[in-house]
Amino acid sequence: MGMTQAIKLPVSSGLLVLGLFALTIVTSCSNPKGTGGPVLKSIPVQRAPGGTSFSLDLKTYTTDDTQTATYTVLSGGGSFSGSVYSRLFPTLGTYTVSFEARDFRNNVAQGSFQVTVTSAQLALVRGASGLSLLDVQTANFVSPIQNDGRTKVYKGAIKNGSFVLEVTQSGQTDLWLHDPNVAGTDVFAGNGSDNETFVGITNDNRIVYERGTTPTRTIWIYDPVSKGTTAISAVATGGGPRDEHSAKIAGTKIYFTSKLTTGGNDDVWVHDLTTSTSSAISTHSEDETLVATLENGAIVWTRNGASSEKDLLYWNGSSVLAIGADLGTSVNLESMTYRTSTSDSRVVFETTDSGGDEDLYIWNPSGPSSAAIATSAVDETWVDTTKTGRLVYKIATGGSNDDLAWYDPATNTGGTIANSSNNETYNGSLSNGDVIFTASATGLDLYHWVQATTTAAAFPNATTTSTDYVFGKILGNDDVIYTVGDDLSIYTPSTTSTAAVTTSTGTERFAGAGIDAGDFVISLVNGSTTSLYFWDKSATAATAIVTTGVASFEATAPNGTVLYSRIAPSETQKDLWSFVPSSSTNAQVTTATTDDTVDAVISAQVD
Repeated sequence: MGMTQAIKLPVSSGLLVLGLFALTIVTSCSNPKGTGGPVLKSIPVQRAPGGTSFSLDLKTYTTDDTQTATYTVLSGGGSFSGSVYSRLFPTLGTYTVSFEARDFRNNVAQGSFQVTVTSAQLALVRGASGLSLLDVQTANFVSPIQNDGRTKVYKGAIKNGSFVLEVTQSGQTDLWLHDPNVAGTDVFAGNGSDNETFVGITNDNRIVYERGTTPTRTIWIYDPVSKGTTAISAVATGGGPRDEHSAKIAGTKIYFTSKLTTGGNDDVWVHDLTTSTSSAISTHSEDETLVATLENGAIVWTRNGASSEKDLLYWNGSSVLAIGADLGTSVNLESMTYRTSTSDSRVVFETTDSGGDEDLYIWNPSGPSSAAIATSAVDETWVDTTKTGRLVYKIATGGSNDDLAWYDPATNTGGTIANSSNNETYNGSLSNGDVIFTASATGLDLYHWVQATTTAAAFPNATTTSTDYVFGKILGNDDVIYTVGDDLSIYTPSTTSTAAVTTSTGTERFAGAGIDAGDFVISLVNGSTTSLYFWDKSATAATAIVTTGVASFEATAPNGTVLYSRIAPSETQKDLWSFVPSSSTNAQVTTATTDDTVDAVISAQVD
């Protein structure tokens, strides 16, 4: 088992950050006039959620016989109102506040305490200075990341807000972890000769990555707490150097494909994070490739079959099972392709015969047993799984005539969604399992299929005009956003009614979702101007965010703040702005010399 240590990159920051470990701070006292002055007790580390003003009454920690003590901040920011200290801290971190208590005789006691900010909503902003973090709740730019000309791509974040970057220069890719709690960056995977690529994050916030190229790839784990990296790929494999790749994380297991560098076949292995051991699941003489992990912790992989077809295999901790083995010889000689799995870990797969015909099946590991979903002479292919667990699939009945159908794995029943002479395209499903689809007739029409009645109806007025009804988005409250020509409308499935969204002259399009149910951002293009509006579902009204220049939606933060970029009239670069829907207020965040955009919004929570 190999061990390496991460490299620490110094990062400048204006924060007074001392770490995240909660230690009791012992205050100091100074009383030049003798007895009777203020006496301070030790103050435990305080915890404060981000974006809210922290307050602490120091009278609780002060003994003052004269009852005349006044308090003054010596360092650490903030202010006192009487004995109550308060401050809106800029972002994550642990801050030290020094203060003094002075009575009317000029007796002084000095002390300090620490405050740990335990949460933040952080926007990763890309601009002239490289990457920086904007605390959305406090509007503070914090924790700039080293700008060295290398390309940096956001890959994912762990619970405390630390996030992974793939960093590339001259074809060399390394991995960095930036921790906003201490404003520091670790180069945890920086091998000088091999590329490292991100795989994923485990449930306990360890980072899995792959190093190297075929045929000498290895798989590693980085622990942000110990800052150590461990190679999992060569553990107990034996037989010489191996090529390990295609790792998939499922709970406390990491599954991966492994083969001898020379003369070997791809096999399926598992690494147990709880025991730090690796073991083989399947070492067949034919190549095998991982394709999926399931809800029950099982895995699915492909194997080259005896007649050059692709078979599907299943493993859930004990024996290996052949998916679809009960379907008979003719089906088992067809190539099988994994498509999806259900919440109870049934496997949905397609078969393709020598003539190219595609059929659709479902396999239940309990039994095990298979069932045909659709096996006609035309192609049937899985499209999506609805919110209620039904499978939606496409039936290719003609060159430009695709139909839609459904199948319920729980009852082994199915039926038609749409089978007209027109081409039907699936758009999405609602929370109750209803389906929204488009039918191509003289123009594009939108339809709503109701699961409860298994019937479909066109949106109001959709079939009475040749103007296209173009699907936009299904919102979290099931409202459907769509356009008719240049105009944006909202369809409410519960009432089967529509309402036009009114902004101004121009072409309206959905730009991004808000946080509250039914809220969203609208883009309006009129000539050289692109405006943004905010649709407030509760007020059934659109509020202008910005109506000059060229604006682009960037992201919505968890607190509802809308981030957008804007090129002002007569300028050429994008500045970053924020809009708070509750107060309809805008604020310019950056004044750019290059375009400022948002790569991601990260929610951080410190235990």
